[in-house]
Amino acid sequence: MGEQETARCFYTAMRSEINQHLLIVNQIYTLYLGGTTALFAGALHKEGNHNLLLLIPYLSLGAANMLGSHERAIGSIAAYCAQELEDSLTKNGVAVTQWDRSKNLRKFKDSHYASNRAGGLTLVVFPGIAALCLAVFFIYSSLKISPAAHSGLWIKVIAACVGALCLVRASWIIIQTARYRKKLGDMINQPTLNRQPRSAISRFLSNLGFTR
Repeated sequence: MGEQETARCFYTAMRSEINQHLLIVNQIYTLYLGGTTALFAGALHKEGNHNLLLLIPYLSLGAANMLGSHERAIGSIAAYCAQELEDSLTKNGVAVTQWDRSKNLRKFKDSHYASNRAGGLTLVVFPGIAALCLAVFFIYSSLKISPAAHSGLWIKVIAACVGALCLVRASWIIIQTARYRKKLGDMINQPTLNRQPRSAISRFLSNLGFTR
């Protein structure tokens, strides 16, 4: 098998890997939104437990971590395909512009990364903020209604404070992931970086078990 055929095999495997990561990202969103919906329903039911709302910020952090990991992997693999495999794929004068280097993508990539960041914050962080605000409201209301509500109050306060930190961390992860993807996108569209034999992207893929 020649170099070009080998590169094509690697390219096909990497694009398939990207599709798998995208599928997992969609599944994470589905599971997270389903979980938060169930917790909201259980907490806001007439006889529900309002303390369930305190769990949602922790789910937000977990979802943000998993989404960030897969989004970074997608960006790194795309950069690997567009940069490190390009020389081998264009042997014998046969060259096809990859999607990650296309002019159409370059035109709207900034808005793409901005909408990706806004979507992540809306779907992952906003439910956590709403849940935390409602939890604090219910805690305050219970204190006014019944003195017995003071029992275990400090646990709820600690849980609410840690939940707020989780939401800050989740927001930071989503924003930094979007910046990382944008940085990789800018690298891909710089021809001077086109022929570097090895990079941090290659080392990242090697750690995942992919080698050339």
